[in-house]
Amino acid sequence: MALWWHSATIARVDLNVRGVPDSVHAILTRRAAERAMSLRAYVIEILTQHAALPTTDEWLDEIESLPSAADDRSAATVLDAERSERDAEVAHGARRR
Repeated sequence: MALWWHSATIARVDLNVRGVPDSVHAILTRRAAERAMSLRAYVIEILTQHAALPTTDEWLDEIESLPSAADDRSAATVLDAERSERDAEVAHGARRR
């Protein structure tokens, strides 16, 4: 997934990460090379993708802000109805053969 942005519209900061384990550095370097990217570009891509994902709390807040479903039936009732409908369709299809 390519992520593009216009450099004039996004402020940038330098980030220096110290104490990266050698094994992690080796993996990141290998993966960057496999994608024909510099380590810097690869790490920026990973950080950008990660930052785009909501945290669990952000996701739960979003879910809670959604309107509730209009169907007041329990999940078990809905599943039973769907299974009955599916079974009827299967039985009807078997009778046609």
